[in-house]
Amino acid sequence: MPGRSPLTLVRSRTDAREQPVVLTRDESAAVAELGLRPTYGLHYAPDLDVESMLENATSWMQAAEITSAGNAGLIPATLRLEISALIDEAIPEAALDLESTKNDRDRWRRGDVGCGFPDLGAPETEALYADLIEHDDRFLQVLRSIAAKVGPRPGSPASP
Repeated sequence: MPGRSPLTLVRSRTDAREQPVVLTRDESAAVAELGLRPTYGLHYAPDLDVESMLENATSWMQAAEITSAGNAGLIPATLRLEISALIDEAIPEAALDLESTKNDRDRWRRGDVGCGFPDLGAPETEALYADLIEHDDRFLQVLRSIAAKVGPRPGSPASP
């Protein structure tokens, strides 16, 4: 039985000398989370026709490949460009999430009760915001670390 070749929409040029990218535990978790992104554009009824169903199937296959890479802790050369493209989308979103959380905390500190957590007191709210900001910042740093490992995608702002 021949080996399965990965099904991806974005293919990287593979070279026998290219090695898989080894991931840390945090990077592995982030790549597994990136695996959800191909499913964001799934088609649902009443828009389902044969072409839409094939696109859905391709998206699920991509999601499975990326999630598997994250779970394995290795990004194969065949997925480098695809993951780089996902990271190009995810980094600005993660930076925006971090900034939004900081802004909400600052508004809460200035007295905007709508940015607080009604069931928590002030110390608990402050601690929760600190945890949320730390999480968002750590996630952003992990995405940047992965981006540096996989290298820039041709045509992306970071590539020459």
